[in-house]
Amino acid sequence: MLPLVIDEQQVFTFKFWFGDQIQTGMHFQHELFCQLGTVDLQQRSQLYQQACKLTQQGTVLIITCTKNHCHLWGSLRDETIKQTLLAPHVPPMRSLFGTLPPDLHSSPSGSPGSNPQPS
Repeated sequence: MLPLVIDEQQVFTFKFWFGDQIQTGMHFQHELFCQLGTVDLQQRSQLYQQACKLTQQGTVLIITCTKNHCHLWGSLRDETIKQTLLAPHVPPMRSLFGTLPPDLHSSPSGSPGSNPQPS
């Protein structure tokens, strides 16, 4: 199983409350997802490579892309994703991927649901 990569204009996004904070969610093909992180478009291949490793373990992930960024989304039905979102003070991408490769860091957009990595 490989992560799906789609144009972000094809999904419906919304905000919701989970884990004592506001999250960004999306609806795609009768499934609900939570935004786990954002990277610059130039880091798309690294994000995809890391997402492939997780989907091979059964985690349901989607990557959406805009002109400038890629967003990683995890299924809200997936127990790994739920536990990741509930982890205190750990950005979801760091929690899922462990130590991120030096060339894969979330962009500091500062918007709710985005998860900038500490310097």
